[in-house]
Amino acid sequence: MRQALIPMLAASVLAAAALAIQPPSARAQSGPELQEMVDELRALTERSREQRAADRWLQQALEDLVSKYDWPWRRELLSDSFSDGNFTESPPWSVLSGEFWVDRTLGLRSSVEPPPPARTEETRERSSGSGKDLGRSLFDALMDQALERDGGGAGEPDQAAEQEGPARIRVAAEITNAFSLDATFSVHNAPGEAGHFEIALLQGKRGELGYVLAIQTGETGLLDLYRLRRGRRELVYGTRPSANLGDGSAHRLVWRQAPDGRVQVLVDDEELVNLRDRAFRDGYRFLELINRAGELGVRSIRVLGTPSS
Repeated sequence: MRQALIPMLAASVLAAAALAIQPPSARAQSGPELQEMVDELRALTERSREQRAADRWLQQALEDLVSKYDWPWRRELLSDSFSDGNFTESPPWSVLSGEFWVDRTLGLRSSVEPPPPARTEETRERSSGSGKDLGRSLFDALMDQALERDGGGAGEPDQAAEQEGPARIRVAAEITNAFSLDATFSVHNAPGEAGHFEIALLQGKRGELGYVLAIQTGETGLLDLYRLRRGRRELVYGTRPSANLGDGSAHRLVWRQAPDGRVQVLVDDEELVNLRDRAFRDGYRFLELINRAGELGVRSIRVLGTPSS
């Protein structure tokens, strides 16, 4: 049986070579035939691993190629371009705090005054001996102030504070653990003025478990990926986009997690995050958009998932 797999493995190497010259975005749009080839290559790779039919380096190379060129997100779970002029239908969004409205040009809009500057001594304490740069220290200080007002990472709002703090809007959606989120957004702030926009995927109404992708614009641009555990944030990865995301232009954000835990975040086709994280195995029940500071527009958002979680 092991010998019978060797010619098939040779064919799989040729198939992998064909895949290697196709960028994932082009392959995803080229019809079902290439995806069928990827599916066959994945099945063959799994058989090879079970029967130990390939050398370790070849087995790893095949698995890496399958992971890189597979497109497992084939089921639409959520899609909204706000072209109907409202956010209350198809799908119905719920405003948790702040104010949202729909603009024909910019899509879903919100405006939030930035929080007051962090105390000088608090910022100095954060920036000394921590290994962080000043930009992220200031970012964390502002985050602490914002989280103190809304009571945590992303949970249900306190009724008395619904009109204070960040603007938050949520939609119910059964999102699989492996997902592909594609959004177009714009931030319309004065030069140098800070903006802070987040997308959260939550496993329950209280928002105690899940992921948050945070984008800060202004003099120092940041993109941070957080885990939410019991309502507290854990930084998974942070980086600086090369583009000015607060320039008022439309920017495309792509956030993907594959079944093997590989996480990718791209902004305007620039890959900013590429790592593996398997902190959560279940799917997500809610998607939340949070504007903590600035003039925000979300033109569209679409989420694809896998056939099963």
